[in-house]
This record gives sequence, structure tokens and C-alpha cells, in this order.
Amino acid sequence: MEATSHDPEEAAQSLLSSHNAKPSHRKHQQPQPNRRSITTTYTRLAVLLLASVLLGATLSALITAILTTHLRTLTTSHRNDNTLASSTDPSSRPVTYLQTAPCGSTPTQARAAGCQFDLISFNWLPPQCHDAALAETFEAELVEAGQLAWFTDANRTAPSLTREQIMTGEYSAVYVSLGYHLRHCTAMWRRMHRALMQSRGGEGGGGGLERVDSYIWGYHHTLHCEEVLLRRFGEVDVGEVFTTEVRIKYPDCGVVLGPVD
Repeated sequence: MEATSHDPEEAAQSLLSSHNAKPSHRKHQQPQPNRRSITTTYTRLAVLLLASVLLGATLSALITAILTTHLRTLTTSHRNDNTLASSTDPSSRPVTYLQTAPCGSTPTQARAAGCQFDLISFNWLPPQCHDAALAETFEAELVEAGQLAWFTDANRTAPSLTREQIMTGEYSAVYVSLGYHLRHCTAMWRRMHRALMQSRGGEGGGGGLERVDSYIWGYHHTLHCEEVLLRRFGEVDVGEVFTTEVRIKYPDCGVVLGPVD
């Protein structure tokens, strides 16, 4: 414990000395920047910036690829949408196809792939699934019946489209007569039957299935055509007209096709 002076004169001298003392003016020197540290910092920033750019570019490319694939899949999956019937039936067994989307999803892609436009079904089809002979017969039957006409609206306010325009495969959602529709249904059944008879065997599906496209394979389309035909016949009193004779038959079962000549 320090002793405290009680002498007034001594205390005054001490206080005076304290006030008269000049403060020490020390120059505070700022630390000089380290050039190596600055260079290292800029290098790190440059590396970080470059890594960010590369990461952004990679993510952008990845997102673009995913979106492109999704849009392509979406487009392809909707290439068979139509107003008449869906292409699948929930009760049907799983099925795959020898050629998936062989004609793409646009007229340009279809032509580039060597596909042909089918006047019966309004489908772009590869040669393997296109029955050109039946399409020619179908067209001749429509001409004879006076039903070969296509319009851009149901009221037929605009001039009808020409055959050349239709065969470009560029016109979607055109309107045809009920007669055209009914003949379309019967021609599709004929095409299915002809495909079975035209089988060459050993070509993937076998039994003629290699010539059947996914549109005609959809059982819902068969039900749709059945409904159209029965509804049309329902307009007359078919229950009172007895002109059909039925006879008992004893058919064979199981077709084995012979060799193709």
C-alpha cells in the first residue's frame, strides 16, 4: 500500500508538473499493405469468379437439356392426340412397338423420314404400316359416293380444301362428312384384317402385327367406330326389319400362314 503525501505545497507542485507536462506526440504509422497478400486475394477472387461462371454455364446447359428432353417427350407423347378416339385402352395388355415415333411429330420430320400421309386415318405412316392399295380404293369409293371433301369449318363457309392441300399433311382439324367418317371406320377394320393377311412372319411382331400402327391398335378406336355405326342405324326402326338370315357355322381355329411367293 503506497503512502500518500499530506503536504499541500508538495501536492501543488505535483499537480503543476502534471499540467505542464507536454503530451507525447507519437506518430502512429499505418502498416504498409502486403503486395503478395493483395495478389493472392485477387487470384482467389478470379478463381472464385471463374468457378461461378463455369458452374452457372454447366447448370444452364443441364437445365436446357432437361427441358429440351421434356419438351421433345411431351411433343412426341401428344403426337397422336385427336378428336375421335384415344390411342390406348386401360383394359388392353402392355404393348411395345418395333418403331417408336418413326415419323416424328411434324410434317417436315415425317417427310424427311420417308413416311407417307394416309388419307384414311389422317396419319403419317412409315411404309411398313401404310396400306397404299387400300388408301387408293378408299379414295375411289369416296369419289364415287360424292363424299371426298374437306372443310376448315363445320359450317363450310370457306371453300373446300383440295386433295393436293390435304395430301401435304399440313392441315389438321379439318371437317369431313358423316359418310366420310363411316367409311373411315370400315376402312380401318379392313386395314387391320389386311395387315393380318399380309404378314411375312419373322418380322418382330409376327402374325401381321408388324404392319399395325398404334392408332389402329387402340381398342378404344374400334369401340368408337362401333358406337358411330350403331347410333347411325338407330335413326331407323331396325328392330322391326327382319331381312337377315343367320346360319350355324363350324369354322377352323388358329391360322398358320404359308410362305410368301
